[in-house]
Amino acid sequence: MNFTVYNLVYLIICIAEALIACQYFGSIRMYEGSRSIQFASCGVCYALIYLMQFLSDGAGISLLLFFVLNFLLGYFLHGISPGRAALAAGIMAALLLAAEWMMNGIVNSMFIMAGGSQKTLGTIALSAVMARLLYLVFMWILIRIWCILNRDDEEYCVFGMVSLYLVTAASCLVVGVLAELEIRRLITGRMRWMTVCGAMAILLANVLIYWNSSQSRRHYREYTETQVQLEKENAQAEYYRMLAKRSEEQKILIHDIRKHLSQLDSLLQTQDYANASAYVNELLGTPALQPAVRICDNEMASLILGQYKERCREQKVQFYPDVRSKCLDFLSLKELTALLSNLLDNALEASAGAPDAFIDLRIMQKAKTQVVIRMDNSCTIPPRLSKQGALLTHKPDAAKHGFGMKSIGGILKKYNGTIETIYDEKKQVFHTIIYMSVHNFM
Repeated sequence: MNFTVYNLVYLIICIAEALIACQYFGSIRMYEGSRSIQFASCGVCYALIYLMQFLSDGAGISLLLFFVLNFLLGYFLHGISPGRAALAAGIMAALLLAAEWMMNGIVNSMFIMAGGSQKTLGTIALSAVMARLLYLVFMWILIRIWCILNRDDEEYCVFGMVSLYLVTAASCLVVGVLAELEIRRLITGRMRWMTVCGAMAILLANVLIYWNSSQSRRHYREYTETQVQLEKENAQAEYYRMLAKRSEEQKILIHDIRKHLSQLDSLLQTQDYANASAYVNELLGTPALQPAVRICDNEMASLILGQYKERCREQKVQFYPDVRSKCLDFLSLKELTALLSNLLDNALEASAGAPDAFIDLRIMQKAKTQVVIRMDNSCTIPPRLSKQGALLTHKPDAAKHGFGMKSIGGILKKYNGTIETIYDEKKQVFHTIIYMSVHNFM
């Protein structure tokens, strides 16, 4: 096997290590930028590690560079704190060193038992592949432990995890058999580099299997959370539909109030006080006599805003809604519930506890085909933004949150809308401006 094939082996090994690093850092904190930037950054870092194989013969320097570059990936790319990024990079370097030490020990034992005199490039390459397979298992177990500690393990299947480990163990056994054949000089000529290429394919296949498992789990979780968000919005829509029905009952009761008063007057004239009292209590207990707040001409929007006005009062947040006539009539009940509820939930969460907390919501028509929603609210903690400027949650389990904003995004996409967010750090006020282009909504 010539030196060019040997270089190709270590190039593929570096690619596998880069993919493992992406999985590991993603489990600590999900990358919020584009995939191309993530892969390009990892590619540059691990390309430097690959080049170090030719610039330095010292394993210590390569390991130090491995630690430094992974620290930079964790700190700058994924936004992990310096301490945690250093710890993560240190663990990665330690596990890689342990895997190489263990596999070198096994291969050396095989070499001694076979009575070999000198290691070939093929033996070294196969030993490196087995070390990376073991490193992959170590890192995946570490990711699993991290998810358990963060209570993010509900989607894991024990059978699926064991199956992954068995596949890797079988792959390591196959590569080990190939290494044994190489040590005993039973593989020669063209078969030698074909064997090494096959081992490379086994390594990449294992890495991609783990990667696919991780991505499938993440997509399943996002799908589940999206369904939960939809169920929540459907439940809210049903609740406001019931409130609308109660409002209709109030109108009927007001229409019939003369009949009720006449009946009550008859009971009092006959001095039937017991039945008169029971009749009054029955009327007072009807849902139609429960108080209702009307904030705008859209009945559903008025009910939603009324509920949030009460929640704001309970949390000592001043709420100033101003909704102009017919501005929200183009939205369905589900869209109206999702849009207002998610916006006000975020504003109420940000405003709670702030001095002189307030939420100012204004919805108006601009021109004939555009609706503008502007909301200003107190916000003592500066918001987190993604690389694309999207609003991110402050909650520790960020992967399980943020679906409310995705729901808003779906509505804006339907109505060719845009959203702008501005934070005034001096005044500690967060501004949200939404534009929706709607044709013939009047």
